[in-house]
This record gives sequence, C-alpha cells and structure tokens, in this order.
Amino acid sequence: MAHPIQTFLADKPKQTQASLARDLGVGRAHISEIVSGRSKPSWALAQRLVKLTGGEISLAALGNWEPEEPTD
Repeated sequence: MAHPIQTFLADKPKQTQASLARDLGVGRAHISEIVSGRSKPSWALAQRLVKLTGGEISLAALGNWEPEEPTD
C-alpha cells in the first residue's frame, strides 16, 4: 500500500516531494525517508502535513501506515 504522501502527490501532478518539502520547511530527503518507511514524521511535521493538505492526509493515515514487507 502506498504511503499517504505518495497517494496525495499522485493526485497533484504539479506537486513533487521537493515542493512539498519546501512548503513544509524540511528537506526533500526527509520526505523521501518518510515515504520509504525509513523514518516517521514528527508530531509537529505530521500536523503541518494535515494542515497543508487540507486534511487530505490525516494524522490517522500517517500514524497507521506501515511499509510493505519486501518479497523475495
């Protein structure tokens, strides 16, 4: 299952991880780490994501998302 940020960006062709990161005041690499499951957003960043996306990304979606297990 795709990360909520990936799903959000898929519906916004002109928005990228880089532009989202800029709007949130973080680096693109940090967004990439969150989307890949290597990192979780801080509470403050999660709240900014919800506000910036107008609720399209929810705190529940961010908190409940788990990366898929790799298949061999």
